[in-house]
Amino acid sequence: MKNTILYIALWSILWFPVLAAGELRIIVTSDLHGELGNFSVLVPAIRTAAAEKPSLIVDLGDTVPGTFCSEYAENSTGMAEALNLAGTELWLPGNHDFELAPDSFRDFARRFDGVPFGGDWSFAGVSGRPFAVVERGGVRCAVIGLTDPKMRYRILPGSGMAFRDPDAMLDELLPHVNAERPQVVVLAWHNGLYSGVADPHTLLRRHPGIDVVLGGHSHQEHPGVRLGGSVLYVQPGAHGRAAGVIDIVTDDRSGKVLRITSRLIRGDVRAVDPQLAALKRRLELACAGVRSRNLGSFMYAPGREPRLGRLCAEALRDAAHTDAGVIWLDADAPALRRSGVLTMGDLYELIPHRNALCVLTVSRDELAGFVSEYEKLLRRRKQRQMLFASGVKLRRRADGGVVRIDAPERFTLALSEYLVTESRVLRPLVELPERRFRRLGGSERDFIADFLTRSRKLKDTNQTTL
Repeated sequence: MKNTILYIALWSILWFPVLAAGELRIIVTSDLHGELGNFSVLVPAIRTAAAEKPSLIVDLGDTVPGTFCSEYAENSTGMAEALNLAGTELWLPGNHDFELAPDSFRDFARRFDGVPFGGDWSFAGVSGRPFAVVERGGVRCAVIGLTDPKMRYRILPGSGMAFRDPDAMLDELLPHVNAERPQVVVLAWHNGLYSGVADPHTLLRRHPGIDVVLGGHSHQEHPGVRLGGSVLYVQPGAHGRAAGVIDIVTDDRSGKVLRITSRLIRGDVRAVDPQLAALKRRLELACAGVRSRNLGSFMYAPGREPRLGRLCAEALRDAAHTDAGVIWLDADAPALRRSGVLTMGDLYELIPHRNALCVLTVSRDELAGFVSEYEKLLRRRKQRQMLFASGVKLRRRADGGVVRIDAPERFTLALSEYLVTESRVLRPLVELPERRFRRLGGSERDFIADFLTRSRKLKDTNQTTL
Protein backbone atom coordinates (compact mmCIF):
# COMPACT_ATOMS: atom_id res chain seq x y z
CA MET A 1 0.00 0.00 0.00
CA LYS A 2 2.80 2.40 0.94
CA ASN A 3 4.54 1.60 -2.32
CA THR A 4 1.36 2.36 -4.27
CA ILE A 5 0.92 5.76 -2.58
CA LEU A 6 4.57 6.58 -3.17
CA TYR A 7 4.24 5.60 -6.85
CA ILE A 8 1.18 7.84 -7.31
CA ALA A 9 2.93 10.76 -5.58
CA LEU A 10 6.03 10.41 -7.76
CA TRP A 11 3.88 10.14 -10.91
CA SER A 12 2.04 13.34 -9.95
CA ILE A 13 5.29 15.25 -9.34
CA LEU A 14 6.78 14.14 -12.63
CA TRP A 15 3.74 14.53 -14.88
CA PHE A 16 1.55 17.26 -13.42
CA PRO A 17 3.77 20.17 -14.61
CA VAL A 18 3.64 18.76 -18.12
CA LEU A 19 -0.13 18.39 -18.05
CA ALA A 20 -0.51 21.87 -16.57
CA ALA A 21 1.73 23.59 -19.13
CA GLY A 22 0.39 25.49 -22.12
CA GLU A 23 2.45 25.42 -25.31
CA LEU A 24 2.35 27.59 -28.40
CA ARG A 25 4.82 27.61 -31.30
CA ILE A 26 5.24 30.62 -33.58
CA ILE A 27 6.97 30.06 -36.92
CA VAL A 28 8.15 33.16 -38.79
CA THR A 29 9.49 33.83 -42.28
CA SER A 30 10.58 37.14 -43.75
CA ASP A 31 12.07 38.73 -46.87
CA LEU A 32 11.27 35.79 -49.14
CA HIS A 33 11.67 38.06 -52.20
CA GLY A 34 9.92 35.64 -54.51
CA GLU A 35 12.48 32.84 -53.99
CA LEU A 36 10.17 29.89 -54.58
CA GLY A 37 13.06 27.51 -55.10
CA ASN A 38 14.37 28.01 -51.57
CA PHE A 39 10.87 28.22 -50.13
CA SER A 40 9.88 24.86 -51.65
CA VAL A 41 12.77 23.33 -49.66
CA LEU A 42 11.93 25.22 -46.45
CA VAL A 43 8.18 24.57 -46.32
CA PRO A 44 8.44 20.81 -45.48
CA ALA A 45 10.54 21.77 -42.45
CA ILE A 46 7.93 24.39 -41.50
CA ARG A 47 5.14 21.84 -41.78
CA THR A 48 7.04 19.36 -39.62
CA ALA A 49 7.64 21.99 -36.95
CA ALA A 50 3.99 23.11 -37.07
CA ALA A 51 2.73 19.53 -36.68
CA GLU A 52 4.65 18.99 -33.43
CA LYS A 53 2.53 21.38 -31.34
CA PRO A 54 -0.16 24.08 -31.73
CA SER A 55 1.39 26.68 -34.03
CA LEU A 56 0.93 30.07 -35.66
CA ILE A 57 2.78 30.85 -38.91
CA VAL A 58 3.62 34.49 -39.72
CA ASP A 59 5.34 36.14 -42.69
CA LEU A 60 6.95 39.56 -42.21
CA GLY A 61 6.89 40.82 -45.77
CA ASP A 62 9.09 41.76 -48.70
CA THR A 63 7.41 38.67 -50.02
CA VAL A 64 6.88 39.43 -53.71
CA PRO A 65 9.54 41.63 -55.39
CA GLY A 66 12.81 39.87 -55.97
CA THR A 67 12.46 37.48 -58.88
CA PHE A 68 11.13 38.02 -62.39
CA CYS A 69 8.46 35.33 -62.04
CA SER A 70 7.12 36.56 -58.70
CA GLU A 71 6.55 40.02 -60.18
CA TYR A 72 5.51 39.36 -63.79
CA ALA A 73 3.42 36.20 -63.53
CA GLU A 74 -0.25 36.12 -62.46
CA ASN A 75 -0.41 39.83 -61.59
CA SER A 76 2.30 39.45 -58.91
CA THR A 77 0.08 37.20 -56.77
CA GLY A 78 1.85 33.83 -57.01
CA MET A 79 3.60 34.27 -53.67
CA ALA A 80 0.19 34.57 -51.99
CA GLU A 81 -0.46 30.98 -53.06
CA ALA A 82 2.97 30.02 -51.76
CA LEU A 83 2.11 31.45 -48.32
CA ASN A 84 -1.20 29.57 -48.40
CA LEU A 85 0.61 26.30 -49.11
CA ALA A 86 2.92 26.99 -46.15
CA GLY A 87 -0.06 27.53 -43.84
CA THR A 88 0.77 31.19 -43.19
CA GLU A 89 -2.02 32.96 -41.28
CA LEU A 90 -0.68 36.50 -40.86
CA TRP A 91 1.05 38.46 -43.64
CA LEU A 92 2.75 41.75 -42.82
CA PRO A 93 3.77 43.62 -46.01
CA GLY A 94 7.31 45.00 -46.16
CA ASN A 95 8.64 48.10 -47.86
CA HIS A 96 9.18 46.41 -51.24
CA ASP A 97 5.66 44.96 -51.26
CA PHE A 98 4.37 48.54 -51.38
CA GLU A 99 6.15 48.90 -54.73
CA LEU A 100 3.50 46.69 -56.32
CA ALA A 101 0.92 48.28 -58.58
CA PRO A 102 -2.26 49.02 -56.57
CA ASP A 103 -4.36 46.42 -58.40
CA SER A 104 -1.63 43.79 -57.87
CA PHE A 105 -1.46 44.59 -54.16
CA ARG A 106 -5.25 44.28 -53.83
CA ASP A 107 -5.25 40.99 -55.77
CA PHE A 108 -2.47 39.62 -53.59
CA ALA A 109 -4.43 40.47 -50.43
CA ARG A 110 -7.53 38.74 -51.87
CA ARG A 111 -5.64 35.63 -52.93
CA PHE A 112 -3.95 35.24 -49.55
CA ASP A 113 -6.10 32.98 -47.35
CA GLY A 114 -4.88 34.55 -44.13
CA VAL A 115 -5.05 38.09 -42.74
CA PRO A 116 -3.13 41.14 -44.04
CA PHE A 117 -1.51 42.36 -40.85
CA GLY A 118 -0.24 45.60 -39.32
CA GLY A 119 -2.18 48.61 -38.10
CA ASP A 120 0.26 51.30 -39.22
CA TRP A 121 -0.27 51.09 -43.01
CA SER A 122 -2.93 51.40 -45.68
CA PHE A 123 -2.47 51.12 -49.44
CA ALA A 124 -4.72 50.68 -52.47
CA GLY A 125 -7.82 50.46 -50.29
CA VAL A 126 -6.30 47.68 -48.17
CA SER A 127 -5.28 48.05 -44.53
CA GLY A 128 -3.94 45.53 -42.05
CA ARG A 129 -5.41 44.21 -38.82
CA PRO A 130 -3.59 46.08 -35.98
CA PHE A 131 -3.29 43.04 -33.70
CA ALA A 132 -4.60 39.53 -33.29
CA VAL A 133 -5.25 37.46 -30.18
CA VAL A 134 -4.52 33.79 -30.72
CA GLU A 135 -5.41 31.15 -28.13
CA ARG A 136 -3.88 27.77 -28.87
CA GLY A 137 -2.37 25.00 -26.82
CA GLY A 138 -3.56 26.68 -23.65
CA VAL A 139 -1.61 29.88 -24.41
CA ARG A 140 -3.30 33.22 -24.98
CA CYS A 141 -0.99 35.27 -27.20
CA ALA A 142 -1.43 38.77 -28.64
CA VAL A 143 0.47 39.57 -31.86
CA ILE A 144 0.92 43.22 -32.92
CA GLY A 145 1.97 44.07 -36.50
CA LEU A 146 4.13 47.01 -37.66
CA THR A 147 5.69 47.46 -41.10
CA ASP A 148 8.95 49.23 -42.06
CA PRO A 149 9.15 52.42 -39.93
CA LYS A 150 10.91 54.29 -42.74
CA MET A 151 7.87 54.07 -45.01
CA ARG A 152 6.24 57.16 -43.52
CA TYR A 153 9.19 59.20 -44.82
CA ARG A 154 8.77 57.77 -48.33
CA ILE A 155 5.21 58.93 -48.91
CA LEU A 156 4.81 61.27 -51.86
CA PRO A 157 1.61 62.93 -53.11
CA GLY A 158 -0.41 60.57 -55.27
CA SER A 159 1.01 57.38 -53.78
CA GLY A 160 -2.27 56.24 -52.25
CA MET A 161 -0.33 55.19 -49.13
CA ALA A 162 -0.57 56.15 -45.47
CA PHE A 163 1.81 55.14 -42.67
CA ARG A 164 1.90 55.90 -38.97
CA ASP A 165 4.70 56.33 -36.46
CA PRO A 166 5.37 53.04 -34.58
CA ASP A 167 5.61 54.78 -31.18
CA ALA A 168 2.23 56.46 -31.67
CA MET A 169 0.76 53.20 -32.91
CA LEU A 170 1.91 51.26 -29.83
CA ASP A 171 0.67 54.03 -27.52
CA GLU A 172 -2.75 53.54 -29.06
CA LEU A 173 -2.75 49.76 -29.34
CA LEU A 174 -1.21 48.48 -26.11
CA PRO A 175 -4.15 49.45 -23.85
CA HIS A 176 -6.49 47.49 -26.14
CA VAL A 177 -4.03 44.59 -26.31
CA ASN A 178 -3.63 44.46 -22.52
CA ALA A 179 -7.41 44.57 -22.09
CA GLU A 180 -7.48 41.15 -23.83
CA ARG A 181 -5.38 39.78 -20.93
CA PRO A 182 -2.81 37.89 -23.04
CA GLN A 183 -0.16 35.79 -21.36
CA VAL A 184 2.37 36.72 -24.05
CA VAL A 185 2.69 39.82 -26.26
CA VAL A 186 4.55 39.46 -29.56
CA LEU A 187 5.55 42.32 -31.87
CA ALA A 188 5.82 41.28 -35.53
CA TRP A 189 7.87 44.06 -37.12
CA HIS A 190 9.44 44.53 -40.55
CA ASN A 191 12.50 46.14 -39.02
CA GLY A 192 16.06 45.10 -38.32
CA LEU A 193 17.82 44.84 -35.00
CA TYR A 194 20.08 47.81 -35.73
CA SER A 195 17.61 50.15 -37.41
CA GLY A 196 18.60 53.81 -37.44
CA VAL A 197 15.03 55.09 -37.85
CA ALA A 198 13.15 53.23 -35.10
CA ASP A 199 15.63 51.45 -32.86
CA PRO A 200 14.08 48.32 -31.28
CA HIS A 201 15.99 48.87 -28.02
CA THR A 202 14.55 52.37 -27.61
CA LEU A 203 11.04 51.31 -28.65
CA LEU A 204 10.96 48.50 -26.11
CA ARG A 205 12.08 50.80 -23.30
CA ARG A 206 9.20 53.13 -24.13
CA HIS A 207 6.67 50.31 -24.37
CA PRO A 208 7.25 47.66 -21.66
CA GLY A 209 5.20 44.50 -21.71
CA ILE A 210 6.33 43.11 -25.06
CA ASP A 211 7.85 39.65 -24.64
CA VAL A 212 9.00 38.73 -28.18
CA VAL A 213 9.96 40.74 -31.27
CA LEU A 214 9.90 39.04 -34.68
CA GLY A 215 12.15 41.06 -37.00
CA GLY A 216 12.89 41.38 -40.70
CA HIS A 217 13.98 43.82 -43.42
CA SER A 218 17.77 43.75 -42.87
CA HIS A 219 18.18 40.13 -44.10
CA GLN A 220 20.13 39.14 -40.98
CA GLU A 221 19.79 35.87 -39.11
CA HIS A 222 19.24 36.06 -35.34
CA PRO A 223 18.19 32.73 -33.77
CA GLY A 224 17.49 34.59 -30.53
CA VAL A 225 18.90 37.77 -29.01
CA ARG A 226 17.88 39.13 -25.61
CA LEU A 227 17.07 42.84 -25.65
CA GLY A 228 17.16 44.60 -22.31
CA GLY A 229 17.77 41.27 -20.65
CA SER A 230 14.24 39.91 -21.12
CA VAL A 231 12.73 40.54 -24.57
CA LEU A 232 13.56 37.89 -27.16
CA TYR A 233 14.36 39.12 -30.69
CA VAL A 234 14.25 36.58 -33.55
CA GLN A 235 14.99 37.24 -37.23
CA PRO A 236 14.92 34.45 -39.84
CA GLY A 237 17.17 35.97 -42.51
CA ALA A 238 16.07 36.21 -46.13
CA HIS A 239 15.25 34.46 -49.41
CA GLY A 240 13.57 31.45 -47.80
CA ARG A 241 16.79 29.94 -46.45
CA ALA A 242 15.52 29.68 -42.85
CA ALA A 243 12.49 30.15 -40.62
CA GLY A 244 12.38 31.20 -36.99
CA VAL A 245 10.73 28.92 -34.43
CA ILE A 246 9.66 30.40 -31.10
CA ASP A 247 8.33 28.07 -28.40
CA ILE A 248 6.27 29.58 -25.59
CA VAL A 249 5.45 27.54 -22.48
CA THR A 250 3.09 28.83 -19.79
CA ASP A 251 1.86 27.57 -16.43
CA ASP A 252 -1.86 26.88 -16.65
CA ARG A 253 -2.33 27.31 -12.91
CA SER A 254 -0.79 30.78 -12.65
CA GLY A 255 -0.95 31.89 -16.26
CA LYS A 256 2.68 32.94 -16.08
CA VAL A 257 5.21 32.33 -18.82
CA LEU A 258 7.58 29.56 -17.79
CA ARG A 259 10.00 29.92 -20.71
CA ILE A 260 10.37 31.26 -24.24
CA THR A 261 13.00 29.66 -26.47
CA SER A 262 13.87 30.12 -30.12
CA ARG A 263 15.92 28.69 -32.96
CA LEU A 264 16.19 28.74 -36.73
CA ILE A 265 15.24 25.80 -38.92
CA ARG A 266 16.30 25.02 -42.49
CA GLY A 267 15.00 22.71 -45.16
CA ASP A 268 16.52 19.60 -46.67
CA VAL A 269 17.24 19.90 -50.42
CA ARG A 270 16.26 16.24 -50.73
CA ALA A 271 12.72 17.04 -49.50
CA VAL A 272 11.22 19.57 -51.92
CA ASP A 273 7.53 20.33 -51.55
CA PRO A 274 5.89 19.15 -54.81
CA GLN A 275 3.09 21.74 -54.73
CA LEU A 276 5.49 24.65 -54.39
CA ALA A 277 7.78 23.17 -57.04
CA ALA A 278 4.76 22.95 -59.36
CA LEU A 279 3.82 26.55 -58.55
CA LYS A 280 7.33 27.67 -59.43
CA ARG A 281 7.18 25.89 -62.80
CA ARG A 282 3.76 27.37 -63.52
CA LEU A 283 4.89 30.93 -62.82
CA GLU A 284 8.03 30.46 -64.90
CA LEU A 285 5.96 29.23 -67.81
CA ALA A 286 3.46 32.08 -67.41
CA CYS A 287 6.14 34.79 -67.69
CA ALA A 288 8.53 33.06 -70.11
CA GLY A 289 7.35 35.11 -73.09
CA VAL A 290 7.72 38.41 -71.24
CA ARG A 291 11.11 37.43 -69.87
CA SER A 292 12.55 36.63 -73.31
CA ARG A 293 11.09 39.76 -74.93
CA ASN A 294 13.69 41.31 -77.27
CA LEU A 295 14.27 44.96 -76.35
CA GLY A 296 16.97 45.55 -78.96
CA SER A 297 20.65 44.96 -79.71
CA PHE A 298 23.37 47.10 -78.15
CA MET A 299 27.09 47.48 -78.65
CA TYR A 300 29.39 48.24 -75.75
CA ALA A 301 32.74 49.91 -76.34
CA PRO A 302 35.11 49.64 -73.34
CA GLY A 303 36.18 53.02 -72.05
CA ARG A 304 33.06 54.75 -73.34
CA GLU A 305 29.84 55.57 -71.55
CA PRO A 306 27.39 52.67 -72.04
CA ARG A 307 24.75 53.73 -74.56
CA LEU A 308 22.13 51.63 -72.79
CA GLY A 309 22.43 53.79 -69.67
CA ARG A 310 21.76 56.97 -71.62
CA LEU A 311 18.78 55.34 -73.36
CA CYS A 312 17.31 54.39 -69.99
CA ALA A 313 17.45 58.04 -68.93
CA GLU A 314 15.97 59.06 -72.27
CA ALA A 315 13.13 56.58 -71.78
CA LEU A 316 12.12 58.24 -68.50
CA ARG A 317 12.21 61.65 -70.17
CA ASP A 318 10.07 60.34 -73.01
CA ALA A 319 7.49 58.71 -70.70
CA ALA A 320 7.09 61.81 -68.54
CA HIS A 321 7.37 64.37 -71.39
CA THR A 322 9.98 66.35 -69.44
CA ASP A 323 13.02 68.43 -70.37
CA ALA A 324 15.41 65.89 -68.85
CA GLY A 325 15.62 62.47 -67.23
CA VAL A 326 18.16 60.88 -64.89
CA ILE A 327 18.74 57.36 -63.63
CA TRP A 328 21.36 55.68 -61.43
CA LEU A 329 22.43 52.19 -62.51
CA ASP A 330 24.87 49.60 -61.18
CA ALA A 331 28.17 50.56 -62.83
CA ASP A 332 29.26 46.91 -62.99
CA ALA A 333 25.97 45.39 -64.17
CA PRO A 334 26.62 42.80 -66.94
CA ALA A 335 23.65 44.06 -68.99
CA LEU A 336 25.14 47.54 -69.04
CA ARG A 337 28.55 46.44 -70.30
CA ARG A 338 27.72 43.71 -72.78
CA SER A 339 27.16 43.64 -76.50
CA GLY A 340 24.23 41.76 -78.00
CA VAL A 341 20.49 41.34 -77.55
CA LEU A 342 18.94 42.77 -74.39
CA THR A 343 15.90 40.89 -73.08
CA MET A 344 13.32 41.89 -70.50
CA GLY A 345 14.96 39.45 -68.13
CA ASP A 346 18.30 41.26 -68.61
CA LEU A 347 16.62 44.60 -67.89
CA TYR A 348 15.17 43.15 -64.68
CA GLU A 349 18.69 42.25 -63.52
CA LEU A 350 19.79 45.81 -64.31
CA ILE A 351 16.81 47.42 -62.53
CA PRO A 352 15.69 44.93 -59.85
CA HIS A 353 13.33 47.24 -57.95
CA ARG A 354 9.99 48.53 -59.14
CA ASN A 355 10.27 52.32 -58.76
CA ALA A 356 7.46 54.69 -59.69
CA LEU A 357 8.28 57.58 -62.03
CA CYS A 358 8.03 61.19 -60.82
CA VAL A 359 8.27 64.66 -62.37
CA LEU A 360 9.74 67.67 -60.59
CA THR A 361 10.86 71.15 -61.65
CA VAL A 362 14.44 71.78 -60.47
CA SER A 363 17.25 74.25 -60.98
CA ARG A 364 20.70 73.42 -62.32
CA ASP A 365 22.24 74.00 -58.87
CA GLU A 366 19.63 71.79 -57.18
CA LEU A 367 20.36 68.92 -59.57
CA ALA A 368 24.09 69.39 -58.96
CA GLY A 369 23.49 69.35 -55.20
CA PHE A 370 21.43 66.18 -55.48
CA VAL A 371 24.11 64.44 -57.56
CA SER A 372 26.84 65.38 -55.07
CA GLU A 373 24.65 64.23 -52.18
CA TYR A 374 23.89 60.88 -53.81
CA GLU A 375 27.53 60.21 -54.72
CA LYS A 376 28.47 60.67 -51.05
CA LEU A 377 25.68 58.28 -50.04
CA LEU A 378 26.94 55.65 -52.48
CA ARG A 379 30.50 55.95 -51.15
CA ARG A 380 29.22 55.49 -47.60
CA ARG A 381 27.29 52.39 -48.68
CA LYS A 382 30.27 51.17 -50.73
CA GLN A 383 28.09 50.86 -53.83
CA ARG A 384 29.26 51.49 -57.39
CA GLN A 385 26.52 53.23 -59.33
CA MET A 386 26.71 55.54 -62.31
CA LEU A 387 24.41 58.43 -63.18
CA PHE A 388 23.01 58.60 -66.70
CA ALA A 389 21.14 61.61 -68.07
CA SER A 390 19.14 62.74 -71.06
CA GLY A 391 18.40 66.39 -71.81
CA VAL A 392 21.32 67.64 -69.71
CA LYS A 393 25.04 67.04 -70.17
CA LEU A 394 27.29 65.50 -67.55
CA ARG A 395 31.00 66.26 -67.31
CA ARG A 396 32.62 63.23 -65.72
CA ARG A 397 35.74 62.40 -63.78
CA ALA A 398 37.89 59.47 -64.80
CA ASP A 399 36.07 57.25 -62.28
CA GLY A 400 32.68 58.13 -63.80
CA GLY A 401 31.68 60.63 -61.13
CA VAL A 402 30.06 63.92 -62.14
CA VAL A 403 32.19 67.09 -62.12
CA ARG A 404 29.76 69.51 -63.75
CA ILE A 405 26.24 69.59 -65.14
CA ASP A 406 25.39 71.62 -68.22
CA ALA A 407 21.68 72.39 -67.99
CA PRO A 408 19.20 75.27 -68.19
CA GLU A 409 18.69 77.42 -65.11
CA ARG A 410 15.35 75.65 -64.45
CA PHE A 411 13.78 72.61 -66.13
CA THR A 412 11.45 69.66 -65.59
CA LEU A 413 13.10 66.41 -64.55
CA ALA A 414 11.93 62.78 -64.64
CA LEU A 415 13.38 60.44 -62.03
CA SER A 416 12.37 57.57 -59.77
CA GLU A 417 10.37 57.92 -56.57
CA TYR A 418 13.16 56.45 -54.42
CA LEU A 419 15.62 59.09 -55.61
CA VAL A 420 13.22 61.85 -54.59
CA THR A 421 12.42 60.42 -51.17
CA GLU A 422 16.06 59.69 -50.29
CA SER A 423 17.29 63.19 -51.19
CA ARG A 424 17.50 66.03 -48.68
CA VAL A 425 17.89 68.38 -51.63
CA LEU A 426 14.90 67.27 -53.70
CA ARG A 427 12.41 65.99 -51.12
CA PRO A 428 11.43 69.45 -49.74
CA LEU A 429 10.75 70.72 -53.28
CA VAL A 430 7.83 68.32 -53.61
CA GLU A 431 5.78 70.46 -51.22
CA LEU A 432 6.21 73.66 -53.29
CA PRO A 433 3.30 74.15 -55.75
CA GLU A 434 5.48 75.99 -58.26
CA ARG A 435 7.66 72.88 -58.64
CA ARG A 436 4.66 71.03 -60.10
CA PHE A 437 5.51 67.67 -58.63
CA ARG A 438 3.70 64.71 -60.20
CA ARG A 439 3.88 61.02 -59.47
CA LEU A 440 3.17 59.13 -62.67
CA GLY A 441 3.15 55.76 -60.98
CA GLY A 442 3.91 52.81 -63.21
CA SER A 443 7.36 51.27 -63.14
CA GLU A 444 10.44 52.95 -64.55
CA ARG A 445 11.56 49.48 -65.69
CA ASP A 446 8.40 49.02 -67.77
CA PHE A 447 8.64 52.53 -69.21
CA ILE A 448 12.20 51.77 -70.30
CA ALA A 449 11.18 48.41 -71.82
CA ASP A 450 8.43 50.04 -73.86
CA PHE A 451 10.76 52.81 -75.07
CA LEU A 452 13.47 50.36 -76.11
CA THR A 453 10.94 48.18 -77.91
CA ARG A 454 9.61 51.16 -79.87
CA SER A 455 13.16 52.19 -80.72
CA ARG A 456 13.97 48.70 -81.96
CA LYS A 457 10.87 48.56 -84.15
CA LEU A 458 11.70 51.93 -85.70
CA LYS A 459 15.24 50.76 -86.35
CA ASP A 460 14.02 47.53 -87.90
CA THR A 461 11.89 49.53 -90.37
CA ASN A 462 14.83 51.83 -91.19
CA GLN A 463 13.21 54.83 -89.51
CA THR A 464 15.02 57.27 -87.26
CA THR A 465 15.44 55.89 -83.77
CA LEU A 466 14.11 57.80 -80.80
